[in-house]
Amino acid sequence: MTIARNRPNSAVLAPKDGTLAKVRLIACFPGSFVLQLVRLNEAGEATDVRTGPTINYQGDSRHCRRSRFDIEEFPVNLPIRQGDRMAVLATKIGFVYSAGDNGSQLFAPPLADGETGRTSFDQGTGIILLEGIYDD
Repeated sequence: MTIARNRPNSAVLAPKDGTLAKVRLIACFPGSFVLQLVRLNEAGEATDVRTGPTINYQGDSRHCRRSRFDIEEFPVNLPIRQGDRMAVLATKIGFVYSAGDNGSQLFAPPLADGETGRTSFDQGTGIILLEGIYDD
């Protein structure tokens, strides 16, 4: 839910309607999450508009030491609308770059499909290393 680190052409919001074909991530350790697409209203409240597949990633401890960065890629085939944001439903994730950056919004309990807008309870202290790729 934030600009991809060192990717000048990345965007927080989906730039157009289409199909999210795959997601990519760089993780420090293995884990899993459910991909969600959310939309924020003017008040900053998020609504889950679509829940996608469960993603199981391998991770690699060398990413934690910044000595290697293998990108994992997963097919998702999920309709996305302009202005949507990617979000993850998980108790712990291994694909956050922690550099004191604010950018991740935290929700507890997790957002549910169609739930009315809700504000986050906290700002995360890292950037989620998750990238969405459109179907051409």
